[in-house]
Amino acid sequence: MPYCCQCGSEFELGARFCKDCGMTLPCVVAPRLPAWMEPAPAAVRAHVAGPLPPHKSVIVAALLAILFGPLGMIYSTLMGALVMLTASVILAGFTEGTSLLITWPACILWTVIAARIYNEDRR
Repeated sequence: MPYCCQCGSEFELGARFCKDCGMTLPCVVAPRLPAWMEPAPAAVRAHVAGPLPPHKSVIVAALLAILFGPLGMIYSTLMGALVMLTASVILAGFTEGTSLLITWPACILWTVIAARIYNEDRR
């Protein structure tokens, strides 16, 4: 059966006015779902979905960035790794590699910050 969009009460098909609030019909909203079809509360969904992914170690992230630069960033931020890899390659081509003195520490800093933000969002 259809429901009134103002008060939510059911009405018969063909009715011109809602018997409870007097709203002009057809002002129809979709019927309500039965209780067994309602979405589960967030707490139940979280329990069913399993635990959150493990946190990312800031120390491991920093070590990977120190050793591998932009490629080490993949552990903590894929988008950051792609951005820094592109920037490092382009700038290294123009500066004959001296720009790596700036982009490599930037990779380390970005990686550590990304890992910390990832862990804070998981709390």
